[in-house]
Amino acid sequence: MSIRNRIVAAISMALFFVLVGTGAASALWLSFNSVGATVKVANLADACTNVTQMLNASFEQPAQASTLGYANDGQMNGWRAKGANGQPVRIEIWNGYDNVPAGVGSQFVELNADEPGTIYQSLTTTPGQTLQWSFLHRGRSGVDTMELFIGAVNAGVSQGSFSDGTGVWNRYSGAYVVPAGQSTTELSFKAVSAAGGPSIGNFLDDVSFGTGPCLTAQTAVTNVTLAGTSYRPGDVLEYTTTVSNVGSSLSQNSIFAGVVPEGLEYQANSITIDGVARTDALAGDQANYVTADRKVVARIGNGATDTLGGTIAQGTQTVVIKYRVKVPAAATGVSYAFTPTVAYVNGLASGWVRTATSNTVTITTVGGADLSTVVTATPSSVGRTSTTATAVQWTWVVTNNGNIPSGGTVTVPISIPTAATLTGNAVPTIAAGQTGSCTLTSCTTTPAIAVGHSRTFSVTRTVTTAAVPGTAYTLTASASSSVADYVAANNSGSATVTVTDTAAPNKPVAYAFASRGQVQLNWPIPADNVGVVSYRIYRAGIAIATTSDLLYVDAGLNASTPYTYTITAIDAAGNESVPSDVMSVTTPATLSATQRFTLRTTHATPYLCFTPDTVANAADIDQNTCGASNNQVGSTAQRVVFTNAGDGFYRITPQNNANLAWAIEPGTNQLLDGAKLQLNTWSSADNQEWAQVAEPGGYVRFINKLTNKCLDINGQSTTLGLQFQQYTCNNTVAQRFTMTAVN
Repeated sequence: MSIRNRIVAAISMALFFVLVGTGAASALWLSFNSVGATVKVANLADACTNVTQMLNASFEQPAQASTLGYANDGQMNGWRAKGANGQPVRIEIWNGYDNVPAGVGSQFVELNADEPGTIYQSLTTTPGQTLQWSFLHRGRSGVDTMELFIGAVNAGVSQGSFSDGTGVWNRYSGAYVVPAGQSTTELSFKAVSAAGGPSIGNFLDDVSFGTGPCLTAQTAVTNVTLAGTSYRPGDVLEYTTTVSNVGSSLSQNSIFAGVVPEGLEYQANSITIDGVARTDALAGDQANYVTADRKVVARIGNGATDTLGGTIAQGTQTVVIKYRVKVPAAATGVSYAFTPTVAYVNGLASGWVRTATSNTVTITTVGGADLSTVVTATPSSVGRTSTTATAVQWTWVVTNNGNIPSGGTVTVPISIPTAATLTGNAVPTIAAGQTGSCTLTSCTTTPAIAVGHSRTFSVTRTVTTAAVPGTAYTLTASASSSVADYVAANNSGSATVTVTDTAAPNKPVAYAFASRGQVQLNWPIPADNVGVVSYRIYRAGIAIATTSDLLYVDAGLNASTPYTYTITAIDAAGNESVPSDVMSVTTPATLSATQRFTLRTTHATPYLCFTPDTVANAADIDQNTCGASNNQVGSTAQRVVFTNAGDGFYRITPQNNANLAWAIEPGTNQLLDGAKLQLNTWSSADNQEWAQVAEPGGYVRFINKLTNKCLDINGQSTTLGLQFQQYTCNNTVAQRFTMTAVN
């Protein structure tokens, strides 16, 4: 290994070795470094001139189906192998075998396959080139040694011997100047010794030999708004730069930079790297936008961070950077040129930044019209509170917001509401002083609409009284001309008129019934033009609840206390009726469990008493004459006791049998009108509990806890022995009773 002449120079704080003259092959430096070490390179100026690079540098071809395999001589792309006698031998390929990882990629080779071997590759070179070499070496069973030769075919010059143990992959790097007359250069790796024996040792991976990294950048522009190669004011454009490494080794600290042409409007957060969206902020992202410099910056490649560029591998790896701009509204006939760059370094000379300059992409904008259509409706809603029909006028204005006149004829297709509940002429008209004509489906106007000028059209239709709330009438219009329109999104417009419900429901009719500690309110559904959806309850003029039911129980009240209530009805549109008549009630005093009562009807004269057929389980309770003399006291069997059952309800039992209680007969009809009243053995079931509800005039009614229905005598009949039943509470005399305290 000879070194003819060296000149030492300090350049950019780095030491460079430069070969002077030509002649025999020369190794400019040799470095025994672990992976990641930096070596100062000699002359790298020709890295992108007469590019030289190896094939299959990390032995990924052919891909192995198993973790260990072999390739016969000539079967591994780019590489050959020979034994000590110079005859071809097979190449041993590892792919995860014995848990040894590859240095780069998935596969690597073993020089000591069947015997100590040599693998080699020949490249076409140019005399005078400075070629960089680099490789990874590792021992298998212990310390293994190999030797690198570079030179003419079968006449390589040793670049040194390299010994490594089993712990890690170690990288070695250097440079070689191709001597005069040498158009083919061979790189070969020869096994020297192996701790495991002749057929075990010397792992090799990631070989590079060539002119070093050489990045190229190709840029194109696409009109996102409208396909084609015309660029108009308002168009959004997307620049795409594809970066490739056509050199022989990794580029490092690869950083893209593109200055947005002055005048174009950068679109915020539009940067993507290989399809992944990036933000404009610097922190925590591989890309950022520098507003002051109008510059898009992207740190690209494998391992890139928010502060450092990454590596781009030679060969098939590409990186694609995209971002978007918008052409300003006033730009017509303006040219914009864009020439991004990519800075990078050679890992062997990290202090020397190289720059790849993209092709220049130039666009020139053309003029365009911008026809906008704005549709309005007056009024925008029609309330159905009376029988009066309502006239509605739709107006649409077409304005040219562009920078050149529209085409000579502007066409405005329209869709006019034609429902049966609309009357009047459906053919639009154009504003006075403007020229044009309309049919039921389209309007046209001439001449061209000048920049900043408008044309106005209108039609009036009448909404009849047959229109129901919720009905909507929509008119749409869309303008176009023969001149390109660069903002298509505003060409169309529409306006909708809706029929709204402004009629409140009728005044509700409601009833209030006081019982122990609570008041029950109930009401039928009042009339409304659409339908009632809820009711609001007021106590003493203050809203206390809203419900969709036809009943409300105001609980937790004081005994022997007067209360007043009203309710209102509310429809789906939120219209609220006037309040019902005021309902005044007084909660009754709490009944004593030691007091006995006789209960009588009020629909017959003389009054009739609640009378069980017999004091036994399942006995019917009928109306019958009160006692032997039809007096108010009644017989013993007709007397009852009220026992507190909780929650405002009582258990009603015969005075002479506390184990029995009034109940609605069990069975399939229990919840229906007409279900009968009888005595049942007390079980605390809801069909055995009753609310005693006070009414004006000293009357009471009884409401069952389970069914929420009132005790009732069918048809207000006076027939003796007729069994009491339950029925929907209706405030009739058939459901009104008196209570008389007896000893």
